[in-house]
Amino acid sequence: MKLLVEEVIPTEQDLFMALDQESPEHRIGLLVEERNLLSVAYKNVIGARRAGWRICENKDGNSPLPPNLEHQYTKKIEAELTEVCTEVLELLQSRLLPLTLARWEKVAPTNIGTDLTEEAAEASESRVFFLKMCADYYRYMAEFRPNAEYGQNAASTYQSALDLATMSLKPTHPIRLGLALNCSVCQFEILNKPVEAQELAKKAFDDAISQLDQLEERSYKDCTLIMQLLRDNLTLWQNSTDDASENNNVEVTDVE
Repeated sequence: MKLLVEEVIPTEQDLFMALDQESPEHRIGLLVEERNLLSVAYKNVIGARRAGWRICENKDGNSPLPPNLEHQYTKKIEAELTEVCTEVLELLQSRLLPLTLARWEKVAPTNIGTDLTEEAAEASESRVFFLKMCADYYRYMAEFRPNAEYGQNAASTYQSALDLATMSLKPTHPIRLGLALNCSVCQFEILNKPVEAQELAKKAFDDAISQLDQLEERSYKDCTLIMQLLRDNLTLWQNSTDDASENNNVEVTDVE
């Protein structure tokens, strides 16, 4: 975990040492505060690199770098992006997702549609969170490796998260809304499916609006912020033309 330890949170090693010390029967993964810290830390590490890569890939002739340096810099950024994304994906797939799956299977209701216990709700929320995070980093890889399988991996992982979120989280839950937002961005930007992207974003927005009066006060700010991002993206997509080159220049927003 070199990048995370050196650049962001020096206490990360202690966090995972504590995970390793838990006995298998009591191991539940990361607490809410810990997983948020982990997610934000990696987001900070990768955010500047994604922004830098997009500047280098901008073909409007306004790049601040000469062509030879621009190419070298782009390759350097892509190598760093690959390193960070690979690190995150390995962590999620080898440790955190197996933990959340084991926990969910242990407490999941037998019949779909049954009201979840508090423990089951927490387990499903944690699993959706890390599935979304996994899909996000596949999507980041797909941004600069469009011919690889990362786009399809992102799509299938987003779908797994959506299936569980639809069953277990309220339409106003910030994690479910953020998942729909990021999945729709993947459909629009990576998979070139603008219609599906708009349908998903609109459904998530409409479903949340229908239950806004039932929203808990502690979730109101996060929920309404993501709903605004959904609406902003929908406006951009609906105003864009069918021309592929113009669609590629539409700046859409995702969320942590």
